[in-house]
Amino acid sequence: MLFSLGFLALQTFLLTVSTYLHTEPGWFFAFVLANAVGQAAAGSYLQTAVVAIAALFGPSSMQAVMSGQAAVAVAISGVQVMSAAASVRGADPGTTALSSEPEEQSAFVFFGLSTAFLV
Repeated sequence: MLFSLGFLALQTFLLTVSTYLHTEPGWFFAFVLANAVGQAAAGSYLQTAVVAIAALFGPSSMQAVMSGQAAVAVAISGVQVMSAAASVRGADPGTTALSSEPEEQSAFVFFGLSTAFLV
């Protein structure tokens, strides 16, 4: 379980760093796909291990695991909204952004907070 948590933290950190590294679109596409596959594999292993351990302790533990997963889903949605709002804070609503800086800031904040929560 610790290996999968560490691997997820590393992959999320790499996504955080990638928000400010500009590469060719093909390389970035391959990086994002490889990162997604790695995170999916580590996440599925971690979730299976947590559910298996919780099953040893009975129905109340399983209910706690499922409730915890639901709470985390709500928290992630909140962090996404807050990071998007923080990226455009102070901008004039009538102007159009000509650069991708707000999106980079939003992605950096979101992935940075995700990495901090994993560590």
